Amino acid sequence: MRYLWISSVALGWTVQWSCSVFAQVQDATAEVLIRQLEEKGVEQRRDAAYELARRRDLSDVVIAALGKSTADDDTQVRVQSLTGLARAGKKSVQVLPELLKCLSSRDDQVRYRAAAAIGAMGTAAIEPLRSYWPSATTDSKIAVAQAFAIIGPGAESAIPLLTVGLSEKGGLSRYAAEALIAISPHDEAVIFNIADQTDTTARRVGISQLAVIGSLSDRVIHKLYEAVSDSDPKIREMAIIAAAKSKLQTAEKATLVESALLDSADSVRAAAIVAMVKAALPAEQFSMRIAARMANANIDAANTTVRAIALLGPNARGSLPSLVEIANRDGIDLQLVSQSMASFGAAVVPDLLAALERQPKNEAVFSRALGLIGEPAVESLALGLSSPVELVRVAAVRALGGVRPMNKSVLQWNVQAVQDSSPRVREIAVTALIAVAKEGDLAKNTILHDAILKATKDASPEVRAAALQSLGVLKYSESQLTEMIDRGLDDESPDVRSNTLLVLGQMPKFLRTRADRFVEMISDDHIGVRKNAAMLLGKLDKKQVTDLIVTACVKGLRDSDFSVRIAATESVKALGIQEKSVLDALGGNLVDDKDLLTASLESLLGFGDKATAMLPTISRLASHENVGVRVAALNAISAIEKDPQQIVGRLMEALDDQDWEVRQSAGVALGKMGQNAKNAVPKLFGMLRSEPDKGYADSSLKEINAAPIEAIPMLIEKIESDDRREAFYAVSLLGKIGPPAAESLPNLEAKLAKLLEEMSKARPKSDKGRDEFRRKFLADAIAAIKGESAPKK
Repeated sequence: MRYLWISSVALGWTVQWSCSVFAQVQDATAEVLIRQLEEKGVEQRRDAAYELARRRDLSDVVIAALGKSTADDDTQVRVQSLTGLARAGKKSVQVLPELLKCLSSRDDQVRYRAAAAIGAMGTAAIEPLRSYWPSATTDSKIAVAQAFAIIGPGAESAIPLLTVGLSEKGGLSRYAAEALIAISPHDEAVIFNIADQTDTTARRVGISQLAVIGSLSDRVIHKLYEAVSDSDPKIREMAIIAAAKSKLQTAEKATLVESALLDSADSVRAAAIVAMVKAALPAEQFSMRIAARMANANIDAANTTVRAIALLGPNARGSLPSLVEIANRDGIDLQLVSQSMASFGAAVVPDLLAALERQPKNEAVFSRALGLIGEPAVESLALGLSSPVELVRVAAVRALGGVRPMNKSVLQWNVQAVQDSSPRVREIAVTALIAVAKEGDLAKNTILHDAILKATKDASPEVRAAALQSLGVLKYSESQLTEMIDRGLDDESPDVRSNTLLVLGQMPKFLRTRADRFVEMISDDHIGVRKNAAMLLGKLDKKQVTDLIVTACVKGLRDSDFSVRIAATESVKALGIQEKSVLDALGGNLVDDKDLLTASLESLLGFGDKATAMLPTISRLASHENVGVRVAALNAISAIEKDPQQIVGRLMEALDDQDWEVRQSAGVALGKMGQNAKNAVPKLFGMLRSEPDKGYADSSLKEINAAPIEAIPMLIEKIESDDRREAFYAVSLLGKIGPPAAESLPNLEAKLAKLLEEMSKARPKSDKGRDEFRRKFLADAIAAIKGESAPKK
């Protein structure tokens, strides 16, 4: 509750002391510190208030001084004085009038700390607070309510006032409710009055208290039932948690939790799961109840129910048929369904194996559940490997492959599955064995090694393709690797050839020696093979780029399939090829597919002004409908165009783009151009007040560090801007323009004179350094415009 937070903060020492300040005041006597509270310098008064509040030996003289300081002009002095008075507790009653005045402060921290100090006095403050209430503003009444909350039991005479406060607006209702609860935590009449309020924040306080009042009357039960259907989700959430912690009968709790699991609000359903666990509802009966309603619930509630069943554990296995059916529903969290099924343990393995025969499309769901059950399910899964039904064997081997940790016994069953008559079973078994090998523990197992090696020559192309994934995992001899790679590159199956190329990309040594092989595969009949071959070109060492490689890149760039062309484009970029034939091929791809366009434009960056002839096309693409294409086009223009003014003009147009990413790209590019982009300064200057654009506009102005003469009127206007960055750049850029900006001198000199006048007055130490910087900054700009010194670089 808020009042508890207030009291804990107010009664604790919250100020971080620096070593230097502490050293100055720690040895000072109370008398010295009291005198220091009267000093003109705010820092001295703050130090004194901090130290007096920190000390525990608060005498009447110190309390009187702190009471007087609660009227200080400085907020920090007031807050720390109030903190000290809160620590003094009942002894502060002598300065109660001063504290009551603080309750009307405009500063909320002052009001809260004053409330804490008054509340710490105890019952002595009750009558003064009651007298203060009628004339108080809403904010002040909130502070009074917080004080009553800290006093707690004993402040019963304030109940009538606070009860009226329940119906007032401006946030008072919540604080009045918290105070009433603190004063009468077990008064059923008071609590029900709060729980019946129209203000939702007050109702929340009342509902949360129902669980701890120790009553189990029909009225309490009815109220909890009512609150679970409240219009406010937060109240429904609090009500279900309160019900779980209350002394309601288990059956009554179950009814409330069941209803909350179907709630429309995520937070309420999450609270229902917490309540279910806290209430220790009987798993067998409750799971059947909620499972029966799951099919007709909306998808979010259905997923929540699945999660709840998972937490109920093995005794909830009677709900398995409902989970099997719900797996067919669109939008259901299948991972969660598998976890729930697995929570029932090995007893449901036969049921899951039978279910997958009825619902073959959900094989992955059931197999995942079987694997999650783990070691207890192994015996039943092993029997499943000998089933005449292929789907059962598929599920069994997939589940066995997911058992962790995998001991040698389980490994043997997986190895056995590599000999299965079904190619699908063999493929899954091989994939599982490779996954185990990647985890390290069984990577050197001879049985596993031999099984996968044999699978690389399997009659099924799917099995061979899967087995090839082991090349980067298992330790094969040089000759074995050579044989498998060459055989894979020549395989009649395009999937095997494609997989071989993918694996080859992870083996630099063989990549270099097989370059001539995969270069030929740029002409393969299968798209996937051509794509992977084109991708591998970019993995070669740049020193290996020959005419043959260039020709292969060009062929890939002109492929009939976009994915092959994109792969070839990325390889050209990686290799840094700048041959004309490649440039022409890239130019031919500046059409249609957005991904190909983006890749092609990015590759053109490396060609620089060699790609000048393509600028008309690239300029048109700077207006393309796709954001990524527009950004890539702007970057290409910046890299290719020779004339800086042409670049600046195009980038300035892009500063009006509706998409932030494009505007940022243009702004950053302008910044990199330095003084060549000074014509863009007025536009960038105007973007300093745009929340999404001010970051890059600021950086770009700093990098450009110059401005055109045409910008002088705008810069003069901004000298007195209320935005510090605008004022800073206005002065700085006028100085960079120099003598042509002479018309700005009256404004700059007036600003400097005003600053010097302020500096002549007493100023806090923290302001002196900043003022000196501003003085020098203005003086330098004025001198540069007068021609007395060159502008700083």
